[in-house]
Amino acid sequence: MKKNPRDRYRITRNRMVIQDEDTNQKILFCIDRKNMIVFRSMLEEDVPVINGLKCTSSQKRKRKKVLKSVLPEKNSENYFFVIEKIEPIDYFGDNFESEEWDWIYGYPRHPMGIGVRTKNETLNVVAEQKGNNENIEAILFNHEDEVNEVLRIVERVGRHYGIEGKSYIQQMK
Repeated sequence: MKKNPRDRYRITRNRMVIQDEDTNQKILFCIDRKNMIVFRSMLEEDVPVINGLKCTSSQKRKRKKVLKSVLPEKNSENYFFVIEKIEPIDYFGDNFESEEWDWIYGYPRHPMGIGVRTKNETLNVVAEQKGNNENIEAILFNHEDEVNEVLRIVERVGRHYGIEGKSYIQQMK
């Protein structure tokens, strides 16, 4: 899915989902307002976020190639995610008291990691019977101090998708 060129989205009844006003496509946009973190669907324009991974340039090229082929496909927004840190700007100098309820959507954000929803291929019979063969894995670039906050968001996103399995956070070293 591509980003709306006019950056026009509307909030749906489900606060974790926003809708493109031009195409009516829905994407995940989960915000932790307290910790200023966004966990959202990855869009085609987000492919360069792979540069934050600590791996060889060859591995980065391969991952970018895969994302470039997968992200345009339908439903990819439910499987690939970007984790971003919101950089708030207190325009009025009143500790955000004057801001509207949707103030957080317009602030600049910087990538702090990626996430992927996966199926676990090495299932035991009990997990298979429960349909518990999915999980969400997240990789943080350099934010060791925010692992617990991101894990809570990942678990919340997992519940949104009906995933009962474990959520995982990996830190790049």
